[in-house]
Amino acid sequence: MRKFALIILIFIILLPLSATTLRVGFYNVPNDISEDFMSAFSNIIASNVRSQFLDSLCEERLKNSFEKQEDLRIHKELGKENINVERKTFTYEPFSSVDKVAATVPSSLHDSVFAQDKVVLDYILNYNDLDLLVCYSSEIDGALSFINVFCYDGDIKPLIDTVYLTNERPSFYDGILLSIASLYYPDVAFISEEGTLTAVDVSLKEYKGQDIELESGKVFEFLKEEKPLENHTQLIFSIPYDASLSIFAIEKTSLPLCVTSNESDIILSLNKEGFSGSTFQLDNSRDSINALYLKPTWVKDSGRLKSEKDEFYRCLRNTFLSFSLYAISKSVNNINSDIGAFGKVMEVATAGVSIVNLIELIKSCTNYYNRAKETYL
Repeated sequence: MRKFALIILIFIILLPLSATTLRVGFYNVPNDISEDFMSAFSNIIASNVRSQFLDSLCEERLKNSFEKQEDLRIHKELGKENINVERKTFTYEPFSSVDKVAATVPSSLHDSVFAQDKVVLDYILNYNDLDLLVCYSSEIDGALSFINVFCYDGDIKPLIDTVYLTNERPSFYDGILLSIASLYYPDVAFISEEGTLTAVDVSLKEYKGQDIELESGKVFEFLKEEKPLENHTQLIFSIPYDASLSIFAIEKTSLPLCVTSNESDIILSLNKEGFSGSTFQLDNSRDSINALYLKPTWVKDSGRLKSEKDEFYRCLRNTFLSFSLYAISKSVNNINSDIGAFGKVMEVATAGVSIVNLIELIKSCTNYYNRAKETYL
């Protein structure tokens, strides 16, 4: 039993202390807008800039809760006739995150909330144990939508009051971010980089190696310094060596050629009679030597040449077989006269087939010769 109690005690001691959080309540606020608020707070908190006003709200709420708990504890101890009980001292740890709370509001108080009745708003803050309360209302009038968002922290502070096309709802994140900073974070400025706002301390003088000048609550447009383009040299020669080069819309006939440019890529074309012209794209990120090859046109035509060659050998084979059959049928007919008319028919048929195949052979031989002449000569 003692071991079990010791384990429980060690476990309790090792439990991390719960971090202080700012409690922000949302009433009637669409989820996407409440998430924009949470993202905006996270963005600003990441800048490590403190808000004295929000810290004072959070401290006051926690202190009131602590004092009530102490009153209850002391009352119980006195009921046990323990007159030596001592009152603990409250210590505040600045908040490091924000809690999103769905505020509970009786339906009977809905109209009073948007009438901005401070008595009702104070009641909602206390009832939900909140530091801030964000309230949202909207109205659609045909093609137009009207929205109003205000924040209550003991005072009513407008956040968004705008109109937009109903079918084209914009993003409110940037406006929410700037509004929170203007209300609660006077020492925050923003850097806009590629369309994204980042909260930073307004005293910041350098960002990513560049000197900057910031104003409280304002947006600084950060533009990356463009590096000067470097020149690189490309040594170009061709195979065959005397091809005609076209580069930068200028015809050059002498190769090899050195080209110096700061362009990231160099586009050029090569041409030569008897070869297939081609366009090349050279990487100009560094100096290099480029050997550019052109293919002879006969390489492209070699497929058709092979087809003509195959046709010639097919006709040669058929001619050889048909003349062989003719010779055999004629010999059989001379040796054996008993087959008579049938032997004569076979002899005539094989002779006819042989003549047709011979004509096809002559034709294919001519085509093969002409194609080879076009390809190689």
